Amino acid sequence: MSSHVLTPNTEAAILARVIESDPSPITGDVARCLLSMRLPPADEERVNELSAKARAGSLGENEAQELDSYLHIAAFGSDAVPGAKASQEFGS
Repeated sequence: MSSHVLTPNTEAAILARVIESDPSPITGDVARCLLSMRLPPADEERVNELSAKARAGSLGENEAQELDSYLHIAAFGSDAVPGAKASQEFGS
């Protein structure tokens, strides 16, 4: 994986290892497909809500874990496609 740090057994980390286990390079079509994936609007709103709470210092433990899950998925996108920019993960 690239410079992102994923917890070893999050769903995103496991999926990244599955993809990396294939020695074949990712084709352009696959890379474009992975990078075109976006969170549904309701999930984007939830990420924004959790991020605001984190910045305010009012994020609960379960909410922190939920936000971490979203961040792991964002990291997966850039880890799975070499050269991907972090800003592409959530459609920014």
